[in-house]
Amino acid sequence: MKTVHKKSVPLGESFRLPFNARPILFDSDGHRDLCVWYEVLPENVDEEGDILYEVFGTGHQIPDDQVWIASCVHKAGIAGTFVWHLYREMVMNP
Repeated sequence: MKTVHKKSVPLGESFRLPFNARPILFDSDGHRDLCVWYEVLPENVDEEGDILYEVFGTGHQIPDDQVWIASCVHKAGIAGTFVWHLYREMVMNP
């Protein structure tokens, strides 16, 4: 049986989800944070995965080894509205 968890997403740095996690939503948490919600088996919740994820802003350069996962619109109050894009590194099979 799977469970769903939420992780706040750092801007400008890569991060990992648990082993075999599957992102299902990338959005604002209704406050200031961007978050990714993901499915994972309970036995893998504390086991760090090997796939790196990163968030890029519209117009930012994205390395060629990145694969798009999702995008979200983030209303940042008086700072305006931004569209952010969640990517993961391309995984090569050995």
